[in-house]
Amino acid sequence: MADEAVLDRWNRLPWLRSLDAEFPGLASVDPPSLEQMQCWLDSVACGLRLERPGPRHTTYESVIARGSVPVRVGSWHDVFNALTFARFPKAKRALHARVRILQELRIRTGVLGQRSPEEDALTVIDEAVLIITGGAADLEELDHVRTEAPRDLEAFDRIVRTRGLRVVCFGHALYEHLVLARPVIGAGIALVAVPRDADLDEVLARQFSAGTFTRPAFTPTVPWPDPIVDAWVAFVNGP
Repeated sequence: MADEAVLDRWNRLPWLRSLDAEFPGLASVDPPSLEQMQCWLDSVACGLRLERPGPRHTTYESVIARGSVPVRVGSWHDVFNALTFARFPKAKRALHARVRILQELRIRTGVLGQRSPEEDALTVIDEAVLIITGGAADLEELDHVRTEAPRDLEAFDRIVRTRGLRVVCFGHALYEHLVLARPVIGAGIALVAVPRDADLDEVLARQFSAGTFTRPAFTPTVPWPDPIVDAWVAFVNGP
């Protein structure tokens, strides 16, 4: 019965169905093998190699810098992280490169135990943020609703739908949350202005490298999962 429940979630939840359509064979009771994940990464030519975690003195960001992604076998969290690298290779590399710069800056200045607000922001984006993209005017309207009526999800939803905004699940922990059937949480929202013909991966990479996200300001959150938010998956490539 437990296995049937897991497979039911893959079939029933739109965000999981969408990811399985992108990486056929992903929907399963158990996480895929390292070899299967490597095939998916190779199929999109992202130039990354998966590897099992190495010595503890090696930082995660230094592994990413040499073109590898550490993956704990059997971990859905690490599976979805690796697949986000496949979907957004430039943005993910830029995000972790920026984190590495900020870490090295703290080391040079003697601030070892306290992350900067920008590091916190990048961590939240990496783990638990939905990115909504579109024209600047449409996003300004969406931001106005978010500020003036932060709990009015239906008003937020109307703008997403009527303006044809693109909604992308960037935070890999959000997928893990769905697969493991954890209680409803709040998913952060980041509004990113992107011209219709632009590549979101490149736009995000430039923003991460430029230090655009200076603090973790992604509230109010939206419920995850939720029927209204689940329906936004149809807008990943536009309505």
